[in-house]
Amino acid sequence: MTEQRKNRVRKKIQESRGRLLSTMPFFGLLLMYLKFVAVPGMKKISTNGKCIYFSPDFLEKLYDKEMDYILCHQILHIVCGHIWRDRDLSGDDYHFACDIFLNLILEYYGYDEEKYPHLGYIYRKMSGSIDFHDKTPLEIRDWLPYSLKVFDE
Repeated sequence: MTEQRKNRVRKKIQESRGRLLSTMPFFGLLLMYLKFVAVPGMKKISTNGKCIYFSPDFLEKLYDKEMDYILCHQILHIVCGHIWRDRDLSGDDYHFACDIFLNLILEYYGYDEEKYPHLGYIYRKMSGSIDFHDKTPLEIRDWLPYSLKVFDE
């Protein structure tokens, strides 16, 4: 990665943290304690609780609101303990249920768009009348009408 590109990505992260410090201090403050690590070839973004690993290609194309959303989403994975889970909860189905759970929390904070240009559809419910607002990720996973294992990437 060129020095110029590193500076662009670094600036994008700093600007997002600055916006979040002023608009949502809880998220902004927690972001100050995490290290950001560029991983070329990675699809999107992930966290291990100490670092946020990201694809520079993915981050560069995000609009400001998308950037703020995805960083808050990563913080909530840590805060809610989703990254420290038992082996039987590993896999895409539980992760997708956790994403729905977090999307509902972020909806409360004003991120109520159904779709972002670079993030795609934001799942907060499944078809039907099931309301997930009072459900845990485990309960949400049990309501999923299909297993994500049957789909291609």
